[in-house]
This record gives sequence, C-alpha cells and structure tokens, in this order.
Amino acid sequence: MDNKELILSTTNEIEAHLVKGALEVEGIEVVLLNKKDASYTNFGDIELYVSKSDLAEAKKFIETHNHE
Repeated sequence: MDNKELILSTTNEIEAHLVKGALEVEGIEVVLLNKKDASYTNFGDIELYVSKSDLAEAKKFIETHNHE
C-alpha cells in the first residue's frame, strides 16, 4: 500500500461501507482495512485508503457530502 493514503478512519462499520461505496461510484478505487478486534468489535477502527492521485478528489467529495 505504498501508493495509498488514509482518507477515513472510523469505528462505524456502516459509515465506512457507505463512504467506500460512494467513492467507488465516483470512480475512486478504495481499499478498506478492518482493524476491529474479532472478539470485541468495539475496539479498533476501520480505515479507508485511496491512491495518492485520488486523495484531493476523495477529500473534496467527503467534505462536500459530510455536510448534507
């Protein structure tokens, strides 16, 4: 994941999947990394990564849609 940048870190699994899907609809490839503990799902985060070339577009998309 040398060419990837963290775009979102959340404990909310639904939020992570919704953001991932929305970015993919926009043509942005997203890697989802689930760091939640398998036994205690309230520990750990879910992280979304995008390529460095898509970072600015992904940030703008998230900021624009986060206020709706």
